[in-house]
Order: sequence, then structure tokens, then C-alpha cells
Amino acid sequence: MGDGADLGLLQFLTPSDAPLCILTVEGSAYLPALRLLYPAAALYAVAAEEASLAGIPADVDAEMLCLDYRETPLPYERESFDILLAPHALETVVNPQDIAAGFGTFLKSTGFFLTSFSNIRYWRVLAELMGGHYRALVRRLFAKAEFELLLAASFYKEVFFLPSARQEIPVELAARLKHAGFEGPRDMATEVWLVEAWRSTRVVARLKAEYTPAVRRRLVTLCRRLEYGIDV
Repeated sequence: MGDGADLGLLQFLTPSDAPLCILTVEGSAYLPALRLLYPAAALYAVAAEEASLAGIPADVDAEMLCLDYRETPLPYERESFDILLAPHALETVVNPQDIAAGFGTFLKSTGFFLTSFSNIRYWRVLAELMGGHYRALVRRLFAKAEFELLLAASFYKEVFFLPSARQEIPVELAARLKHAGFEGPRDMATEVWLVEAWRSTRVVARLKAEYTPAVRRRLVTLCRRLEYGIDV
């Protein structure tokens, strides 16, 4: 699942000719589509297996690095990227909050993190649990509310969710789950949640993008001086 083969996270993206910097982590399958969406972007890709990078067409023009992000720090400068795309990246790590916060340090203040996670409240998972089975032995499943709290604790200011393709819950099972206290058929019909997490709120990020970091610092200083009555 880590290669993002269904490319669902593209739903969050809007084409642009801006010279963005975009990093994929275990999401190299997205690179051809990203090149079409962002022809002027600088693309970077990290993957633990060379095979994941070997099949990327040359015309994608991405800088590729073979590295396991779970064991080795990413070798990039802070606030380097406009978009960091890492599908299912928090499912196989020991401390997902550390990884999510670490990814955030590589994002510009106007940037955002795209990821996805398998839903522990998906009806098929619940049905297996009711039968005494839990098959997610090498990866972590999350509830949507839990994932939102994790990202808030990792210093993301605003988070948006989109469901992957839904599968309707069988009527009898839906009744049993409702009787057991479960709510939210939309959530239970969603196997995978797609996530967009912003370093700043989306509105503030768009405002910040109108100014260079130096101008933003100067504006903040002037506003603070006005606010506190310093040499108005």
C-alpha cells in the first residue's frame, strides 16, 4: 500500500506552473502524475527499496534517494518543501507522532503534508475483530479522530480528510454495530482515509504565499509594534 498505487491523494492537488518543491516518501508511483500537474516543480523521491525508484521514467526528472525514513533522518534543509507526500507513512513506524512532526520540519510555513491511513473503524475490520481476528500485524490502523489528534500534536494547524472508495455496510452488520454503540456509517464504510495537513491554516498559508519570508518578518514586526504601542 505504501507506493500509493491508487493515487488517491491527487484529489487534494491543483495544477500549477509555480516552481514548487515536492518530496515523495515511499510514494514514487505519484511522480509521473506530479510532473504533469506541476511541470516547473523540483521533484524529490525517497524510498527504502531501489526497485521502487528504478521504474520512474527519465522525463519525470526527479532527484531520487534510496533511504529508509523510519531508520535514517532525511538529508534535507528545514522548510525546503511546498508539498510532502507520503502515503501510509505513519502505519509502520514505532512513534508516528515523531515521524509526522519530523516531516513537518521539512515543510515551508505555506506547505502541507499528504498522507493516508487504514481505518480501524472500517466495517470489514470490525467484523473480523468481532470474529476474534486482527490481521494488521505489521502496520498500525488508526481511527479518524485519533489521527486528527496525532497531527494536531505534531504541530499541524489544519487537517482535511477525504474517504477512499466506500463499500456499503451489510444491513445486518450495520444494525449490530449500531446496537453496540458505533456511530458514523460514512466512517465505517471507508477503508482508507486520505489526509491533507497544513503547517499553517490554509487561509493563512495562502496569504503568506503572497510575500517573501523577509517581508513577512518585517510585517509581523511592524504589526507587533503597533499592537504594543512601540514608536507608533
